[in-house]
Amino acid sequence: MSEAASSIYDVIIAGAGPAGSIAAFALGEAGWNVLVLEKENLPRYKACGGGISGRLLEEFPFSFGNLFRS
Repeated sequence: MSEAASSIYDVIIAGAGPAGSIAAFALGEAGWNVLVLEKENLPRYKACGGGISGRLLEEFPFSFGNLFRS
């Protein structure tokens, strides 16, 4: 990583899955400069929804309501 890039970001997260996304969100809300690297184009279809249960979704500080299809 170049010296310029290392001074722009406080943290770099590899992967925009459930763990990486919530980590990036929480760090960003706390004022950190965050870069998330993801190999896939987003948004992408994921049949299992990342394996997150409905009960856990209630713990997030935002809604996932518009992401679900019947």
